[in-house]
Amino acid sequence: MRDFSRNVRGFTLVEIVASLAILAVALPPLMNAFSRGSHSEARVSQRITAFYLLRYQMEALLMEGYPQETGEEDGEFEEGSRYRWHSEVQDTETEGLRLLTVSIIWDDAGQEQTVSVNTYVAEHQVTSEGQEGQQGR
Repeated sequence: MRDFSRNVRGFTLVEIVASLAILAVALPPLMNAFSRGSHSEARVSQRITAFYLLRYQMEALLMEGYPQETGEEDGEFEEGSRYRWHSEVQDTETEGLRLLTVSIIWDDAGQEQTVSVNTYVAEHQVTSEGQEGQQGR
């Protein structure tokens, strides 16, 4: 008969059960952390896109020059886009100065998210030789 008690290497049942118990306790929090990290990355990506679109829309409106009328306007960037924009032009107490607000709105997991920026737009009347009544921003 052979003597199996000598030079036998391996794990005992108690060691295996103990390691499985440690994994059962440690693995769920680790998986939760990875899941939250992935969700956070997606939200940051959406905000970055919204800021780029906000800059684009603000520049498009500023290129039109001084807004002649006050009011609000809404639109989409393209059909079916998750992002839409809203702009508002308001009078200020100063003659020839308007407040322009642009917002980007999108849906994130059933909650509406918004980023906004404000700027003032002035009506410039240049009255020097050779130039009359030019408008700019």
